[in-house]
Amino acid sequence: INDLLSDVPQLPLRLSDLIMSSAGGNPQTIEMMVAYLIEHNVLLQAPKRWRVQLETLRKLRVPRTLQGLFGAQFGELSPEEQLLLQKAAVLGSTFPLAALPSLDTGQPLAAAKQQAAHASLQKAGYLLPHYATIGKPTHFRFRQATLQQVAYNSIRLVERALYHQQAAGALAGNRAPQPLPEAAAIAHHFELGDQQALAADWYAAA
Repeated sequence: INDLLSDVPQLPLRLSDLIMSSAGGNPQTIEMMVAYLIEHNVLLQAPKRWRVQLETLRKLRVPRTLQGLFGAQFGELSPEEQLLLQKAAVLGSTFPLAALPSLDTGQPLAAAKQQAAHASLQKAGYLLPHYATIGKPTHFRFRQATLQQVAYNSIRLVERALYHQQAAGALAGNRAPQPLPEAAAIAHHFELGDQQALAADWYAAA
C-alpha cells in the first residue's frame, strides 16, 4: 500500500485498513482496490501529491471482497459490455471471439457494437488476448477468474441452458461425436444445456 500510495502525504488509517481488509493482503487485489478508489474520486491524483476525499469515502459503498469488487465494476459496465462478458463467461475462461455471435437468447449484439464493447473491455484490462498462434489473436481470456464467475452468475438460469446449447453447437458444428480436442468441452456444454444424451455421446468420444 505504501508503494502504491506514496504520493499521499498522510494516508488515513481508516483508508489503509479498508484496503487491507478488503484485499486480504493480495497485491493484485490491492492494486484493483486502489484503482477503484481513484475511479470513484476517493483518491484524487495530482503530480507528486494525491488527496484523499474522506467525505466521498463515507458515501461510497466500498466492496469488501474481490467478488464484490468485480460485481460493482460489472454493474457499472454498459449493457453491451455486460452481454459480451456473459456470453464469453459461458464459453470459458479462454474463448474464441468468433463464437460469440452464436450465443443469442433474443438479445443480439450487432457486429459494430460487439467490436466496440470488446475493444473497451480490452482497454480496461478485463479481457486479454490469448496468443496461441502467430498473428492477430482469435482467442481471448478473462484476466481474472472471479470476473468470469461474476458475469456467469448474472445470467438468468433459463438463458444459461440455452447459451450452453448454442455453445455446444458452435463448437461441434455438424460433426457427430468424435475424439476431437474440444470434445470434452462440447460434452460439458451439452450437459449444462440439459441435453444429457448428447453430452454422454460426446463424453464417450472425448
